[in-house]
Amino acid sequence: MSARPSTLRIIWHRCPGACAGNPVRPSFQTYFSPSWRSFATRSPRSTPVPRPQRRTAPSNLQYAELPKSLQPKAGGLGRLFSRVAHEGDVTLFKAHSQRSYYFSAYGLSAFCFAYAVYNSNAVFRDPVTVLPMWQQALFGGICVSMSVMGTIFLVRTGNMIRSIKAVHSQGQPRIRFQVRGMLPFRMYEFEVAPSQVHISKKLVVSPESVARYENDSRKLLSGSNEPKPSFFKAPVARLSHGIWRIFLSVRQIFTSEDFILIKIDGRKGTFRMDSNGAVDRDFLLLGNPVRMRGQNS
Repeated sequence: MSARPSTLRIIWHRCPGACAGNPVRPSFQTYFSPSWRSFATRSPRSTPVPRPQRRTAPSNLQYAELPKSLQPKAGGLGRLFSRVAHEGDVTLFKAHSQRSYYFSAYGLSAFCFAYAVYNSNAVFRDPVTVLPMWQQALFGGICVSMSVMGTIFLVRTGNMIRSIKAVHSQGQPRIRFQVRGMLPFRMYEFEVAPSQVHISKKLVVSPESVARYENDSRKLLSGSNEPKPSFFKAPVARLSHGIWRIFLSVRQIFTSEDFILIKIDGRKGTFRMDSNGAVDRDFLLLGNPVRMRGQNS
């Protein structure tokens, strides 16, 4: 696992060959060769030299679900699951603590629903004074809008990916997802084939942000061994850090920034992956999650 907290923002920039197409799927890179051969003026040879036959890797039943371009002979996923066979389960992604995100989302959702219920009761069921029709329509529209916003905030807490692991299950290579639902403290797991995983929304970064996050990562790594002060020793610093985390979480709820969307064949909905988590380099074998600004996806 990578120790960097913002690995996905810089992993694309550091990946060798990242500027030449898709760096994580070598089988999709096209190498052009001239299709026409020049004519020879000399007579052809009497006995043609036998061309060496290309050696193919023996077929294995455990890779039957993989597409042909990602079979072990391509080298990508074959090396990954060879690592799984030697080391056991390989963690490709691990999300950081998302308590502030869920606390902010549930708080905003509760506020929106409470506002809608209180105002609808005060305007329609038990009004102090009878309001004109246009004011009732205005307050009714506000209550409906607040209810919709509360529903959106609540829905955005679902399908949050906690971890992604490469495992060997039932004699086949599988990708195991641990996902958190909308209800608190509810997690579920499921396993899919690597070919069923598709990245639908990538993280768009700029060269300036790459350099900035590299500097931030160096600072974090240099001070990663230092223990964090407790709340009673540094209450102002910890309180300021907590407020800042909540502010970032609220902004993330409204804008859905720093999220990578993943679609899985056979599963309903879109799964959300927080780019601030720790990522292993072999995650790139499932797809490139980062796109530089100004380039086509």
